[in-house]
Amino acid sequence: MRYPLDLLALRSCHDAYLSLGDGDSALSSIARVLPVWHTGLFGYGQVLSMHAMALCEAGQAAVSMLRNHIECEEHEVGTLRLSCFNLVLLLKPRFS
Repeated sequence: MRYPLDLLALRSCHDAYLSLGDGDSALSSIARVLPVWHTGLFGYGQVLSMHAMALCEAGQAAVSMLRNHIECEEHEVGTLRLSCFNLVLLLKPRFS
């Protein structure tokens, strides 16, 4: 974890893991850098959205984390849209 605030690298890694269907690795990569991020940093909402998506893909509940994200990042329309998308994914039945 040399550059935990490199948003482009984090997003690229996250997208690669999700494309491969490896939700557990996506979750662990975000979880390692999440403690370094805080509300004052640009892109914090995107990191929270990636964390919520990874939680959904790993089969864990992300509702409370998404609520916190919506409360703290209400001015970022793009990340709010992604959070709503993640919430829809979470509430949709994953397996028949």
